[in-house]
Amino acid sequence: MCPQLQHLAWSSANGWEHSRQFLSPHLVSISFWLSVNDHRADFGLDSAISSLPTTRLETLSLAGDVPWTAYIQPALSEVVQRLNTCFKRIDAWSSLSDAAWGHLASLPKLESLYLVDTPSIEVLKSISHEPTFPALEHMVLELRDYYYQHLPVLFSLLKSTSLKEVTIRGSRRVRPVALPSEVAIAMRKTELHRSITVLVFTGFYPADLTFVSHLRSFSSLETLECDTRCQELQCVFPLTDSDIEQLARGLPRLVTLRLGHPCNFSNPNTTIKSMISLSTHCPSLDTLCLPCNLTNIYEDVRMESGEPDPRLETRSSCALRVLAFNWMIRPESIEALGIMKSALRHLFPHWLRST
Repeated sequence: MCPQLQHLAWSSANGWEHSRQFLSPHLVSISFWLSVNDHRADFGLDSAISSLPTTRLETLSLAGDVPWTAYIQPALSEVVQRLNTCFKRIDAWSSLSDAAWGHLASLPKLESLYLVDTPSIEVLKSISHEPTFPALEHMVLELRDYYYQHLPVLFSLLKSTSLKEVTIRGSRRVRPVALPSEVAIAMRKTELHRSITVLVFTGFYPADLTFVSHLRSFSSLETLECDTRCQELQCVFPLTDSDIEQLARGLPRLVTLRLGHPCNFSNPNTTIKSMISLSTHCPSLDTLCLPCNLTNIYEDVRMESGEPDPRLETRSSCALRVLAFNWMIRPESIEALGIMKSALRHLFPHWLRST
């Protein structure tokens, strides 16, 4: 059935056994979705994975709202070892055998991977003398506690690749405080931060996001450190105006900045002062999402001397196109909206022209 089919997306709700009749040898992309609400989620899954064709396959995604069960690891590892030289992306919430990792490292066009854990130390050392991940740009790894020790060896391999970004996620069993420090230690040992952006999630939820590199710590966080070349940053910790001032000065190349927890804007710690800092120091800023407390905007737009901040009278060259922020403001202070409008006119003139 469908012998020329090139793209297949299949859900566990349709039954894994029925997917096999659509597994055309011409498939370029395959996406399997595992639903926790489906009582048949695991039935026949390993057999379906074992049957996946890899002749022309470029993208393989095993996604879902639960982790993929451990029993698929042998089937998935076997498929990975059959991947062809044109393969580009694997996104699977699963671990792999050492042999499968070794094959992935050799693929000349592999650009992106999302997997659980790392290869063993033995495999990492054995492939350290070979060209590894020659085209890899993005890597996401979910780690369990005992895989921390593998990071220095893994990072030393990645230094010589074209990798741009590594994301390390902690599993539910990982000690949240330990993960950022372990990653930081591994980065310093290999000087990985000199060439690659490393993001660390200390848990499954965005509120646990921590960034590691070599700016000093921010006042409201244990660790929020970014390379000065960073162009995109997302953080859900409650940063202060002082933090944003330092961030803006330290990251002048920022293009995209998203701050604040999307589910809780009830008490933001940033004010109009943060917008002033960003518009002044980040001229390339294109997208800004920022919760903003305008309750005391009359005071916030003034300097310590009591004079209006002169930066509000000079049109910024900031190239902002997208601005999204939730306001916290007293209902009786509607006049503050006028101040806000005037401020935005100077801080982000490009944004005003595009709205």
